[in-house]
Amino acid sequence: MKKILALVAVFLLPLISFGQDGGLADGNIFETLIEIINTLIPFAIGVAVFIFIVGLIRYVNAGGDEDKVKAARNTIIWGLIIIFVMFSAVGIVNILNKTFNLDRELNRDNLPRI
Repeated sequence: MKKILALVAVFLLPLISFGQDGGLADGNIFETLIEIINTLIPFAIGVAVFIFIVGLIRYVNAGGDEDKVKAARNTIIWGLIIIFVMFSAVGIVNILNKTFNLDRELNRDNLPRI
């Protein structure tokens, strides 16, 4: 557990240095975090497709052995579930963004005033 925590801390350490651009007031760290997540989503989908393909290969190579077929079937099912969840999450976010016309840009001239 300590190794995993240390590894996560090492990978998140560069995010701290992005605070030098203006900190949280300008929102730079959040934009950087969004860019990192948007970069990781296609990678996660690729991993899910890879898991699915590995399951297919294991299924073909099972040779009729029930235990191997069952393990391969579970791998295929989990690969499909991960693919479905990833595409659903991206799709729901895009639908909400287009439906409610959510814009990441804040126009300071267009703010509500009393």
